[in-house]
Amino acid sequence: MVSVQYSLEFPYRIYQDELFPMVMVALRNPATRESVDQDAFLDSGASRSIFLGAAAPMIGFSLLEGEPWEFRTNTGQPVHARIHRVGVVLGDGVAEFALDLAFSTDEIQRNLLGRDFFNLLQVGFRESYGRLYIEPVP
Repeated sequence: MVSVQYSLEFPYRIYQDELFPMVMVALRNPATRESVDQDAFLDSGASRSIFLGAAAPMIGFSLLEGEPWEFRTNTGQPVHARIHRVGVVLGDGVAEFALDLAFSTDEIQRNLLGRDFFNLLQVGFRESYGRLYIEPVP
């Protein structure tokens, strides 16, 4: 039997009258250390994490200076974004990860932490308890 220990635990949060695995993260500019708190949904169907474009200038990035990236949604619609290297901070500074994060230049509904983020940690879901567990991977 495989057993995993988790150092971080988060309750699911209510969004539009439903419980979802969401966390508050701080996005940090590695050069200036400017940061902003943002809610984010964990989405194992997203290959890359994507956040609202408005968050980029909040931490000192010029949104359009990032590398262009195009996503395809489940409906096949493109979503355009720009990639910037950021620090993603969890649990009041307990864990920080460097991530090439996409900031949308199109309208999106919510911030998503995708499989690029999952690659940096161990994630556990307990749907019936409405709990999310995270363990940083060394």
